[in-house]
Amino acid sequence: MQRDTGRDMTDYLRLISKLKACVRDVDRIKDLGEYVVLIAVVSKLFYDSFLAMIPLFAGIIIYKKYKENIRRRRREHNVRQEFICALDGMCSALSAGYSLTNSFSQAARQVKKVYGEKCVTYQDFMIMVRQISLNRNMGEIMTKYAGRSLIDEIQYFCSIIPISVKEGADITGVIKEIRYMAIEKSELERQIEVVSSAKRSEAVIMSLMPIGIMSYLRVSSATFFDEMYGNIKGVVIMTIILAVYVLFVVMADYIGRIR
Repeated sequence: MQRDTGRDMTDYLRLISKLKACVRDVDRIKDLGEYVVLIAVVSKLFYDSFLAMIPLFAGIIIYKKYKENIRRRRREHNVRQEFICALDGMCSALSAGYSLTNSFSQAARQVKKVYGEKCVTYQDFMIMVRQISLNRNMGEIMTKYAGRSLIDEIQYFCSIIPISVKEGADITGVIKEIRYMAIEKSELERQIEVVSSAKRSEAVIMSLMPIGIMSYLRVSSATFFDEMYGNIKGVVIMTIILAVYVLFVVMADYIGRIR
């Protein structure tokens, strides 16, 4: 039975790994498509030539890192919410008389009910449930869970649970404390998000205005930028303007993300 359970867990982990790889591939393709469209617009507006896309394509590395950071922050927020839900399930199970090991399966059911079986926390808790069924050491299980997440509350959870089990501490009280910490941080992030959302909206509008003005001038007065196209002087001037514009966009984005 344990051998079959172990094989099922291995198959499950392989499936999760393949799904994550597919998602990453889709994100990379999407990022590439967005960047190609972006540099095509910039090349046409600033240089009136799509040949400028060739040197501008070098910025794809920076753009991909930028998009990855956005997705990472979004994932961390989602995982924190899912983890709070899991802790709710564990507290309810422990209060109802379930053991700590059985509370993990109850937490997985709770997360699945609220967020679905594709969410990260449900997958992580199902992995732990399968490891528990194989009589794995709690410290080993928590260490592997911590290795799959960079969320501070999860790291603390994974470090304190084995110690609490070993010392015979109040597990329910410990989990409630971690839950309170996660809720407090989540609420703080929500308040900051509300305050900074207006700044980000203003930054987006200000960032799009130069492109909008240049596009309008290209349509309404086709010869307005002719002196800037097709000569070294114009290329240098437009490159300086583009560099200043990119610097402004980066600074505006950074200010909007200050926590």
